[in-house]
Amino acid sequence: MESTVTLAPSYTGKHGIYCSYPDVCRSRVEEYIAFLQERGKQVCFGESVQALKNCDSLLVFLAPNADLTKARRDITYALDHKKHLVYVLLGDTELDSGLKIQLGLAQKIVNSEDAFEQLLSALAVSPTEGEKPCNYILIAALVAVVAAVIVAVFLSVGQNEEAVPPAPAEEHIAMENALRDGLIQNGIDTSGDGGISKQELEIAQELDLSSLGITDISPLAAASELVKLDLSGNNISDITPLAGMKKLQSIDLSGNAIDDFQVLTYLPNLTEQDISEQHTK
Repeated sequence: MESTVTLAPSYTGKHGIYCSYPDVCRSRVEEYIAFLQERGKQVCFGESVQALKNCDSLLVFLAPNADLTKARRDITYALDHKKHLVYVLLGDTELDSGLKIQLGLAQKIVNSEDAFEQLLSALAVSPTEGEKPCNYILIAALVAVVAAVIVAVFLSVGQNEEAVPPAPAEEHIAMENALRDGLIQNGIDTSGDGGISKQELEIAQELDLSSLGITDISPLAAASELVKLDLSGNNISDITPLAGMKKLQSIDLSGNAIDDFQVLTYLPNLTEQDISEQHTK
């Protein structure tokens, strides 16, 4: 459907709001952009990488059945550079576990009747010119955690050790069986409960997940401490979840179905890589 709104030119200066969206929902996104422009917001849109670098805020639109490769790349850059992050769900969009982890502390806007006003309110906490970007939601979350700890300490005073309830089990990350089985073979399931938690992935440094029939590696986005990773001989096509592995030094991606390796350029310590024998269409 062609858009019926008229947009002002994309903002080209600094300290604006960068919009990232899939082409399939362009007409719907332009309604949001026009709304923000009418209220004096400086909005950047298009494919310019420099525009994202110059902006203080990233506004990401996610749509059902859309290619989210660019969205993952923009979100990773925004998080790495401490930019204010807001995302809008257009329709019934199901996020994979990797995106859920990345967007865990970002402010979510659901496409509803008051979505425009929600968005204006969310962007109102965006840093002003000259200020260092700050994730206010992260601060609020930390305050809530500290408050919960203080309450727990007071409630435990006077209780004996037998009355203290056991610690809750760590929540498992949803993933395909082939990946879960491979991680268990690598000793990542330290709790021995047959599942893999985010905390268990966060301490992994080396993983051999070769020739297991893996297709989706989005859960590996949590493995930020990895130094060496072998994913050879699988059926992987999307490697954007690797973007946050800043300590990764060696990776083997040979024998997969990958046609875009740009994410590897975001890994500053990567010195050894094998991307041979891809069976792409």
